Amino acid sequence: MCANSLAERVLSAAEAYDLAQLVVQAGGRLQLQVAGRSMQPILPDQTLVTIADLPATIGLGSVVLADVGQRVVMHRVLWRKQQRYLIAGDACPYFDGWIERSAIVAQAVAWQTPNTRLTLNLLRRCAQWILAWLRHARRWFIKRNYLR
Repeated sequence: MCANSLAERVLSAAEAYDLAQLVVQAGGRLQLQVAGRSMQPILPDQTLVTIADLPATIGLGSVVLADVGQRVVMHRVLWRKQQRYLIAGDACPYFDGWIERSAIVAQAVAWQTPNTRLTLNLLRRCAQWILAWLRHARRWFIKRNYLR
């Protein structure tokens, strides 16, 4: 193997977060393979995601790489209040909660499954944001009426 060839390596979530932070601060992009089902159906398990540096204002509907407590997640921004963001996985029954901007290291700009390659533009981001809110509202409505 050549000294300058790329090699695959399985990183822990914390290692991936640290690496992403270094790469995007240097102005680069990084491809990560996500593990888990919290963002289904948009990001199925084992999806290859390209992440890049954050814009000045993180848009609603953006999919971001963030440190939430002791977990590293790639979830959607649902709401913003100044420098705090409410994020959640599309398939998760609960919000991750409000996090500081400093906990968000990068945003997804494209992803690829074996069948599809998708670049995230404003229209797709808005549509996915609306669908994510509808999923969470449905869960809240069902839970509220079920507990009566």
